[in-house]
Amino acid sequence: LSVGKKLDAHLEMARVSSFWNDYKKMKGVLDAAAKVIANGGDWDRRNRLKVYQALSFLLVRDAESASELLVEGIATFSCSELCTYPEFITYATVTNLLYLKRTELKKSIIDGSEVLQVSKEIPVVIQLANTLYDCDYKAYLHTLVDLQPHLVANRYLQPHVGYLLRELHVLAFQQFLDSYQSVTLESM
Repeated sequence: LSVGKKLDAHLEMARVSSFWNDYKKMKGVLDAAAKVIANGGDWDRRNRLKVYQALSFLLVRDAESASELLVEGIATFSCSELCTYPEFITYATVTNLLYLKRTELKKSIIDGSEVLQVSKEIPVVIQLANTLYDCDYKAYLHTLVDLQPHLVANRYLQPHVGYLLRELHVLAFQQFLDSYQSVTLESM
């Protein structure tokens, strides 16, 4: 078999493992797929493998590793068998809010042309990113409440809703309190 066919078979096995929530098997299959693609493969299959790996990280709550792969895959997404493009942008936005620096967040997510293309389909997610970036914490917390049903209805994010919402709350509080870090009694 060619490298492409072998990789397609591994990705199919990973998708079946994901369906049955067999994360250990999925990780093993994706590791084997990474070894296969190291021997050659086209850019489309490499990008698809990154998306599969990102979603496998998301399934096991490794949001930091997932966020890196998700933001890399925004421009080259082609895995419609796993999720729709707006869902993919949702995963990338929610995870990268937690880990990207503000300047990178602005460039990659808030002003990213690919993200802006689907912004009408995922207004709550876009509003979440914009309110956090604009430091509008009241609107941000209201948007978190609006986001919760979308997370619960999502296959990949549903098991981690409590964790994600808690981390998004902590992120906002941390960002809010960071501005007061330099205030001391001596400077008052």
